Amino acid sequence: MANLFDALGNSQISQPQPVPTRPNLLEQYRQFKQTFRGDPSETIKQKLQSGEFTQNQLMQAQGMLKQAYEMQDLFRTNTNPNVRR
Repeated sequence: MANLFDALGNSQISQPQPVPTRPNLLEQYRQFKQTFRGDPSETIKQKLQSGEFTQNQLMQAQGMLKQAYEMQDLFRTNTNPNVRR
């Protein structure tokens, strides 16, 4: 799968490892989110229409990010005594 963040035009983010780990993907997303300028929905629409990435790749990336955030929340909840369960 092509690096989604580079495909969206953010060349400042380093290339991922061949098989990115969930924390690596989450960190890349954070970097991307901080530096991205423009309308994300319009950019994704244009990239899908141009064939730079497919709907399946987009859905796969969204799923991976969702899992990474869920894992992060679970870890935070299990390691922080101030977070109620």
